[in-house]
Amino acid sequence: MPHKIYRTKKYAIMGTVVCFLWIYPVTMLLNHESLSELPIIIKMEGLLNISLLIMGAVFLRCLILLFKKRPLLQAGENGLHLQVSKKNCGIIPWRHIAHFDCLPDRREVRVYLQGLWDVPDDCGEKFDIQIDEKRQRMIVLPLQHKVRNPAHVRDELEEWWLYYSEGETSQFPEIDERSRRRIASAKKHGVASILVPMYFIHSKFWVLVIIDFLFLAALIEKCTAFSRPVVLAIAVVPTLLLSFIIRRLLSKAISALEYSKEQNQDRMIGL
Repeated sequence: MPHKIYRTKKYAIMGTVVCFLWIYPVTMLLNHESLSELPIIIKMEGLLNISLLIMGAVFLRCLILLFKKRPLLQAGENGLHLQVSKKNCGIIPWRHIAHFDCLPDRREVRVYLQGLWDVPDDCGEKFDIQIDEKRQRMIVLPLQHKVRNPAHVRDELEEWWLYYSEGETSQFPEIDERSRRRIASAKKHGVASILVPMYFIHSKFWVLVIIDFLFLAALIEKCTAFSRPVVLAIAVVPTLLLSFIIRRLLSKAISALEYSKEQNQDRMIGL
């Protein structure tokens, strides 16, 4: 019986095809004797070259993922090993798993927990432990875009659990609650001190966008012979793209820190 479930490769295949369909015609266009001399192509040559670099990097990444096996879930004597996301990465001992369930929409698999098991601090493992409508502790695994059939994965997990948990003791280790609360309190205040400047940057982000836009426009004007309106028009697209990426990463970082703060608040109050 295989004890590993791998990530689907359909998105790597789609990414490889899309990148190829962009790289090939753009390369042929830039190397064409007559078409490459058109005024609009000459003006857009820089942007097209930048797009080729970006799409080339994405194409290489998709090729690597296409030929690489990435375990998503795997079973072992010590427990169920998750590599689903940054929020769910580590080993859940079999004795702390109550059962598995799959929602009717087949978007996610739920791993229900028993006992007071929680993630030890500073162990390098992370789990997003949630509470369902019946007040049961669980770990939600969003598998819709990672595997072909989440319901089939649920059945495999049940088989693994029955196979490995046979003969295991149902006793749970004691938890040093006082130490957990002390560490969680320190982490909470540390995260809060980082969030303050990040909130300020997020609220004044438009100022940084304007500064980046002017700096990029000045750089393009210095390196090219375009008129100022053309330079400003060229600088708009990369500035918006870069600003969108940075703002999204900043929002994700703030959300992750807020989530960590809430988790540490819960642990500080008590498990």
